[in-house]
Amino acid sequence: MAMLLITAIHYIAYSGIVDVSELTGYNRIFLSCVSALFVAAVNLFILITGYFSCEKKINVKRLFTLWISTVLAGIILLAVGVLILKQRFGMVTLIKTILPFSTMHY
Repeated sequence: MAMLLITAIHYIAYSGIVDVSELTGYNRIFLSCVSALFVAAVNLFILITGYFSCEKKINVKRLFTLWISTVLAGIILLAVGVLILKQRFGMVTLIKTILPFSTMHY
């Protein structure tokens, strides 16, 4: 349920529905209230994840695998952005893709 609510938050935030000029009055207030209520799902998801992860030992191999999969996904998305969407590419963008957690670029 928390994941569904988080998906709804992302839809509201990134779809541009809030910026539609026809969305006025009660619809805008309703959308704002819904997104404010759904934000609690993020905290719930973090609490559930922490509850199920607290007994696990830290494993370097698992952290490395997570980093590699994140970097590969970033490189694929970077390639799509550069080749298909014609976004700008530079050394800073490449560094942010390779080190996503340290630059908060994930």
